[in-house]
Amino acid sequence: MTLTKPIKILIGILTLLIIVVPFVIMPLFFAVSMLPAFAAEFGKDMLEPPVFLGVMLVMMPVMFLYPFVQLALQAFYVIHEEKNKTLTDKTRILFLLGTYFLPYIVLPVYFVMHIWRDGPKPAVEAPVPGAAG
Repeated sequence: MTLTKPIKILIGILTLLIIVVPFVIMPLFFAVSMLPAFAAEFGKDMLEPPVFLGVMLVMMPVMFLYPFVQLALQAFYVIHEEKNKTLTDKTRILFLLGTYFLPYIVLPVYFVMHIWRDGPKPAVEAPVPGAAG
């Protein structure tokens, strides 16, 4: 399965977002949104509008779209793994199971090994001595 460079870049960005959003972006947004509550707890007057509302207006669409993006990306990876002729049966099964059970680890590994680099290149056979070329 051959992909163009812009499609590979898009898939790479989406794969990176699948890892970064739940482990970095969401905790940061919620930590920032809780700062006014901590400041109020320590006795400072908070007269500006609640930051939490602004954070939630940004995070709610992200949280609603995230599962659909992850599902679509996993479906793409399953189809690509199934159509990839360079994978052996054992490797294909491991990548398929990993795509379902460990997507945060397997999707970036598969992306680097088989999508960005177009899979392993076949080895060039050495010419046989005495054979006419």
